[in-house]
Amino acid sequence: MAYEVGQTLDLNIERLSFNGGRGVARHEGFVFFVPFVLPGESIKAKITKIKKRYGEAELIEVVKPSPERQVGPCILFGECGGCTWQHIPYEKQLVYKKDLLLDMFSGLINDDKILDPTPSPRAFYYRNRIQLHRDQNNQWGFKKRGTDHVLPIESCPITDARINLEIPKLTRIVPANEKRIEIYVDPSNQVNRRFGKHTKFEGQFSQVNSEVNKILNEAVYEIVDRNRPRRLYDLYCGQGNFILYLADTFTQCEFIGVELSKKNLDFAIEGAEGSPNAQFLQADVAQYLRDSAQFQPDDLIILDPPRSGLTPEALSALIEANPHQVIYISCDPMTLKRDLAALLENGLKVETLRPIDMFPQTDHIETITYLIRQ
Repeated sequence: MAYEVGQTLDLNIERLSFNGGRGVARHEGFVFFVPFVLPGESIKAKITKIKKRYGEAELIEVVKPSPERQVGPCILFGECGGCTWQHIPYEKQLVYKKDLLLDMFSGLINDDKILDPTPSPRAFYYRNRIQLHRDQNNQWGFKKRGTDHVLPIESCPITDARINLEIPKLTRIVPANEKRIEIYVDPSNQVNRRFGKHTKFEGQFSQVNSEVNKILNEAVYEIVDRNRPRRLYDLYCGQGNFILYLADTFTQCEFIGVELSKKNLDFAIEGAEGSPNAQFLQADVAQYLRDSAQFQPDDLIILDPPRSGLTPEALSALIEANPHQVIYISCDPMTLKRDLAALLENGLKVETLRPIDMFPQTDHIETITYLIRQ
């Protein structure tokens, strides 16, 4: 059958996917991805894009809703480019994320190695930073899904309440020539704003869910405590998240953080003052692995790359360096699967893959995979 953009179809949703959290449906054998749906629902959808192997469509009407469907608290849900799963109760979001991980890693990792997701302490009001944009009417908001159009907001239900209190003030206090602002809660629990030349949007990273970041640190702590490595390498260490949490407790361990971004390293170095067993190096991870890495069997390597995962050069250099213990932290199961496949082919095996829900109301999931050499 020939499909056209704008054509309306009757579809039955089979399952969800990590492809933007969208539902998967088949029409005469051809796959369509549709957002904001649930398995088992019958819907009407309008085709928005046709590719060689699949199509994309937007939801027009839920003809037969799932009994799980709920109304999300945000009036902009479905328009805003942020949340994808507010129509799903939080406890079911965790179930779907586990199911998606089991499906994703089927044939690569045994099911019993994939643990149940650890929930976020807060399903809403968890984000510790947001970026807002100013529209031509001097209002602040998020960009509409798939466009540059700004949707004005008064508050955001997944954002820290203290940040939400700042949003109504922006029109009055931000200079008229500034079109973008970041509002964030800093490590001392103070709300800050930055824009213009003081903005550090580029080359800087920290986790958006402070409570889940603590759970993430505790999970890494447990592995370090069990193994007591002589040396711990934190590759893509960012602002020193893990080393700063661990160094003062494991004083007999030498910590080495490797990070390319100078902005991130400045935070890490400042935070590590008073921790003589921690050092930070500005370097490309692939180059560091090729030129400097000399791993011993009792060394532990933490990998926390960006969403795109390891570069081919970094992956090749890591395999050549022959690590015996690796903690791989990922926010993208698809790139994690790609990298794990290569590591497993080269003698490592998965002990556990632990999902931690850093991003409630979305299809995203953080994972901690612990690997050891066979």
